[in-house]
Amino acid sequence: MTKLLTEKFVQKYNKRQGQIEGGSLCFYGHWFGRPHDNYHQLKLVTFDG
Repeated sequence: MTKLLTEKFVQKYNKRQGQIEGGSLCFYGHWFGRPHDNYHQLKLVTFDG
């Protein structure tokens, strides 16, 4: 597993480096819906430090 600092993750994701096509969303261990019952695609990631 690769660990990135938040800022580095945001930079890489928005440049479309190493991202996957989409899937289920889980934030801090809480699923948006049930695992694997929906397909979501993030278009942009931001971070306000």
